[in-house]
Amino acid sequence: MEKDQYDALITRCPSLGGEVPFVYCRKANQGGPCSRLPLCWDGRFDVLIYIQRFYSQEDIDRYFIQTGPGRLGHILNQLERVGEMKKEEDKKNDLIEAIHKEAKDGRIACVKAWLLADQFSYPKHEMGKLLNELKIKIIKCQLGCF
Repeated sequence: MEKDQYDALITRCPSLGGEVPFVYCRKANQGGPCSRLPLCWDGRFDVLIYIQRFYSQEDIDRYFIQTGPGRLGHILNQLERVGEMKKEEDKKNDLIEAIHKEAKDGRIACVKAWLLADQFSYPKHEMGKLLNELKIKIIKCQLGCF
């Protein structure tokens, strides 16, 4: 078996969407083989024996063993992030509800706003912005600003 023995064989590349020769697949990854080479060429010739013969274990690990999360892993990670965002949104809605309970006539004491920020683990520097959005004025400011 020679390394270039199958170079003229052609198959459809799922990544490119067209036909490519085997030589392209074995050099597509910055001079190294495409990670899909075993899948794309399975059944055309004994591609696993070819890989074992012409690639070191280090090359096999680097090019063919998937170390990243893969497509499904990316989808699951995105779903997890969406879940976390939903939790944060729910937490913020709970904070807003608590603010409305504490605010009298569209006003809230600074110390109460700080306590709510602590209770809901909400950044104090963001509390002022949130109160502005809710059109609630801060009174009895601890720093004497309002």
